[in-house]
Amino acid sequence: MLLGLIVFALLTACAPPQTSQRAGNDAVSPASPQRKRITAAIMGNPSVIVQKLNSTGGGRVPGVGAVEMLLHAGLAQQDSTSVLRPRLAEDVPSAENGLWRVFPDGSMETTWRLKPSARWHDGVPITSADLAFTMAVVRDKALSDFGDVAYAFIESVDAPDPRTITVRWKEPFIEADTLFTVDRALPMPRHLLEEAYAADRAAFTQHAYWSQGFVGAGPYRLRDWESGSHLVLEAFDDYVLGRPRIDEIEVRFIPDPAALSANVVGNAVDVTLGGGLSLEQALGAVAQWRDGSVVTKYNGWIVGYPQLLSPTPAVQSNLEFRRALIHAVDRDEMAASLMAGRSFAADSFLSPDTREYADTRGSAVLYPYDPRRAAQLVEGLGFARGVDGTFADAAGQKLVVDIQTTAAYDIQVKSTLALADYWQRIGVGTSQDVLPPQRVGD
Repeated sequence: MLLGLIVFALLTACAPPQTSQRAGNDAVSPASPQRKRITAAIMGNPSVIVQKLNSTGGGRVPGVGAVEMLLHAGLAQQDSTSVLRPRLAEDVPSAENGLWRVFPDGSMETTWRLKPSARWHDGVPITSADLAFTMAVVRDKALSDFGDVAYAFIESVDAPDPRTITVRWKEPFIEADTLFTVDRALPMPRHLLEEAYAADRAAFTQHAYWSQGFVGAGPYRLRDWESGSHLVLEAFDDYVLGRPRIDEIEVRFIPDPAALSANVVGNAVDVTLGGGLSLEQALGAVAQWRDGSVVTKYNGWIVGYPQLLSPTPAVQSNLEFRRALIHAVDRDEMAASLMAGRSFAADSFLSPDTREYADTRGSAVLYPYDPRRAAQLVEGLGFARGVDGTFADAAGQKLVVDIQTTAAYDIQVKSTLALADYWQRIGVGTSQDVLPPQRVGD
């Protein structure tokens, strides 16, 4: 398993405001303040602005989540070290501040207080009624797109006053403080959505609010959206953390990686959002782009998931066989070659830039590269090598594992090719199936 990286092309420095001097006068007066404007790009033509809806089905467009975070804000948000920081709320619930209480019977209570300055982009104050409405929507089983494992632990939601929301939990849930964040459920404006929700829940996710009618509470608000082309975001003066320093962001829709790379190199695009370019493409672009640079950030992992529902071959359900497949793969070599040395093999799901990583690293089960051990484990399950070096069972049936992935990301395709090569080296046959976007969406 590899820790993946998301690649951004960084902005060049903005020019300082110019000054002008009137002829015949020693006085120097500043020119009209220049609006700071940047051009971003995402790889696709989005139909919604909300990541929860963008992630359903097979039509996921990279970058929608990044745009949503520019347009919206939760009660809290994780910083670069995965620590929750207050946004719309005055504080994040914790045992230390008394806003997170655990009772003797195992139930819990978490409380949030909204900042008085919290406003929707249309100027309407954000209240606890919005948060209670949000919980009603996301916990509605008829609207599975908003579903989350956390909601099964919630017993009740109470809004005692316009700025306070209290959630009662049936049993402990370790991530209860992430409830009103992008990871669970960002607040929804009751005054804009309640009527539509009550009138037709079946059509609720098709409401214009989720796209061109979006009204959030983030640092930017949606000013213009031209489908198939771009959208324009403008700074929100009343954002709770203060007005952003960049006045305007144009987000262009560029589905083709080659076109996106050309736009970056040609300085037509200042920053890519939500990935898009592969690491190889980004490094190639920056070699031609003297004014820019590439920054990599741990963003997830490239992981192989075994098919345990009616597995074919059936031996995939055997733990020792799965261990053999892991031992057969030189993940450090994959990280060095596929990630240009900017990543490494992942021994747990925690990112190295989180506080918990160092604390738990010693407890992670390690699977070092050991092809001999891998082959021995397979032989121990009753398989024997044939004349061609491929394992077969007692009936002579060759051991072949199907590797399936999507064509959405170049790194996924390359990873499956590497896996196939490693497994074939120890005698496990493979077949590769790369699903095109059309098939994924079917």
